[in-house]
Amino acid sequence: MVIATKGRPPTLQRCLVSLAENVSRHGWRFRFVVADDSLKPSVTEANQEVARGVRQRFAFEVCYAGPEERRALLNSFLSAGLDPEVVGPERLGSRQ
Repeated sequence: MVIATKGRPPTLQRCLVSLAENVSRHGWRFRFVVADDSLKPSVTEANQEVARGVRQRFAFEVCYAGPEERRALLNSFLSAGLDPEVVGPERLGSRQ
């Protein structure tokens, strides 16, 4: 399950905890992926801490994909020979 966020650690916390409680109540297992578009390092660090806290509290897999992680993944696709038009130059941004 992917949760997109940008600049809202408290909202991310409420969202992840609510989802994790509901999933636990029903005995389901999910992998959560936090897709973070936050640009401020303090906010990305706060969102990473939220993800770690929920992972520890509920023993769910919670992965974090911030701007740096996504850029590295896209660059690995390019290095593997994927056409840049498929990746989309707008996804690489000026911070490539």
